[in-house]
This record gives sequence, C-alpha cells and structure tokens, in this order.
Amino acid sequence: MYSMIIEEALYAHLNTYANLTALVGNRIYPLVLPQKGSYPAITYQKVSGPRLHALQTDPGTAHPRFQISCWAQTYSKAKAVVKQVQAALQDFSGIMGGAGGVQVDAVLFENEFDLYEEETEGKTGLYHIPVDFIIWHQE
Repeated sequence: MYSMIIEEALYAHLNTYANLTALVGNRIYPLVLPQKGSYPAITYQKVSGPRLHALQTDPGTAHPRFQISCWAQTYSKAKAVVKQVQAALQDFSGIMGGAGGVQVDAVLFENEFDLYEEETEGKTGLYHIPVDFIIWHQE
C-alpha cells in the first residue's frame, strides 16, 4: 500500500527533476494556472483513469492518461519545457514521488500538440503545448 496518490507522486517527481525545475521553478500546478502567474509553467491533469480488472479480484493496476501542459511566452521556451517533461517521465519505472511514493511500472508517451492561447487568465499570447502520458502504476 502506498501513502501517496498518483497525482501527488507525479507532482513530487516533476518538482524534483532538476533540469525541469531549472526552467519552471516551482510553477507546477494541478489543472489551472494562477491568475497572476509567471512563465514558463506547467499544469497537469488526469484525463482518464482506467484500471485492469479480473473475474475474481482486481489486480490493483491502473493506467490513467495524464496531460501535462507546458506554458510559456515564447514557442521555443514552451518546447524546451516539453523536452524536459519528456526526459523526466518517458520510460520511467520505479517508485515515483520518493519514499512513500507510488510503484510505477511504466510511463508511456502518447501525444503532443501545439496551441497558442490568445488570452489566458489576463495574459496575452501564451504558447500552450499539452503532452499526454499513460502511467501504469499499482494502487
């Protein structure tokens, strides 16, 4: 049994990846950006939460899809953040989130696309690049 939920473990993992925090500092947020935030920044959200099932007992394995959104005032900075998010997550396996974290079997890159948000929380012109990962983990 793990003391963290996968969202907490994901946050802790991203927040301790030095090459990523060199770009975004501690600007890693669940779901939404703060109204008067600084950039670049990251938001994350679970967009699906499927689990494996068996006839007599569930094996306790989940494979949710997480979307990590990279935000910046320039396209090149947004892409630099994406590169570090991928380095932090792609093909990761082990305990995510440190002691008391979540056992992760695999993190698989799924998708990436480019967006430009003309207005975001009072800011004009933010580049937004969502990157999707499937995180296979034990509950």
